[in-house]
Amino acid sequence: MNPETQTRRGQGARSPQVLAWGALVAAMLFWAVGFFVNKEILRTLTPFSALSIRFLIAGSILLIPVLRRHGLRLPKRDILPVLITCLLNPIAHYTLSMYGIRMTSASHAAVVGGTFPVAVCLLAGLARLEALTPERIAGVASAAIGVAIIGLVGAEGSEASMLGDGLILIGVIGCAVQIVWLKRIFKRVPPMKLLFYQLVVGVAVFAPAGAIEGFASLARATPLVFLEVAFVAVFGTVLAFGLQYFALQRLSATSVATSSGLVPVFSLALEVLLLGLIPSLPGRILGALFVIAGIVLTQSAEGRLFSRWRRVPDAGGGSSHAASLSRIRARCICNTSERSTRESSD
Repeated sequence: MNPETQTRRGQGARSPQVLAWGALVAAMLFWAVGFFVNKEILRTLTPFSALSIRFLIAGSILLIPVLRRHGLRLPKRDILPVLITCLLNPIAHYTLSMYGIRMTSASHAAVVGGTFPVAVCLLAGLARLEALTPERIAGVASAAIGVAIIGLVGAEGSEASMLGDGLILIGVIGCAVQIVWLKRIFKRVPPMKLLFYQLVVGVAVFAPAGAIEGFASLARATPLVFLEVAFVAVFGTVLAFGLQYFALQRLSATSVATSSGLVPVFSLALEVLLLGLIPSLPGRILGALFVIAGIVLTQSAEGRLFSRWRRVPDAGGGSSHAASLSRIRARCICNTSERSTRESSD
């Protein structure tokens, strides 16, 4: 195989991973923007009311595509796994995170939330889905440290509680279990269909919770508030989760989890753009560099970002180096046989 063919084949092998990382970056950007929009929404609506409307809009958007492509029927063997996935996220994750953030300080929430890639890496290793390589461990540790720095630097207030931290940690572990679990679920249930059922279960749980909180806040909501909820439903739910699931089918669970560190990085960039120079900016930039270093380390463990410096497999599945050795060996054998033939003829 000539070098040009090998190069084209190597580029073709890398393109799905490049697309997956592009999808992840876009998803994290959507969630970062959604963070600012949600803050404005929660000035008017109660949390469960906002979530139920958001999921209702997102589910309505997905209904027709799911009906056309996959149908709504689930095989009996998939009902329980899908239900477990829905309970882990959005139900447990959103509820525990929301109440945990109310009970603890923002800095504590950032540190505990930063353990998410570590939890995914350990769970994926225990499940024997991924190898706990030094690069991968260093990568998730770097990303977790970066998220913690961004949350701690310039943090104000000291109102923290072990209960609040514990609730956030349980939510993080539940979300980590779900990410690892999804690698198996996607082999039987299409991502779009699974996301639709997550939204349906979310509405079924959050709407009654919103009624308990009281829907009086809906009467105070302006058309702009509902537009903001629709924006988060489209970009922060349908597109963001859809892009993340697309990436999860093509990358390791650890890589997807580590990329979540980009959300505070993008949020920091948006703060600078919208608010100008913010307090403790150098320290937060340091945290962002830790996150980026963690992503590079994690991905280098899979040999994808740096595959251009590695040997490209040939058509037979071996490396080009092994193929060259095989050709040299065959040439030597051929020369030996020719020499033997000449000697016998002499």
